[in-house]
Amino acid sequence: MQLRLFKLAGHSMWPAYRDADYVLVWRHRRQRLERGDVVVVRHARLGCIVKRIDAVAPNGSLRLSGDHAPLSTSSDVIGAVAPEQVVGKVVWHLPRPRGVT
Repeated sequence: MQLRLFKLAGHSMWPAYRDADYVLVWRHRRQRLERGDVVVVRHARLGCIVKRIDAVAPNGSLRLSGDHAPLSTSSDVIGAVAPEQVVGKVVWHLPRPRGVT
């Protein structure tokens, strides 16, 4: 089991998550990933990204997208993601304090 804290950068998950919000992610080797889960994924080109799972294929690969499509890179661009690339599932969200940018 692993817990990690991430500070978000960007607007791809707006309005649910905003730039400079924090998320706590949890990962367990037998963790079930489902459509609608928000996850942090380690991507070879983009680094750690936060996306929502759109679909889980029969082979376990994940299709991802951001909530704010105009500012998001989805699986249409980055392709399907292997479950091993998932750093963890978001289990807690701390919005940035008001007035902080």
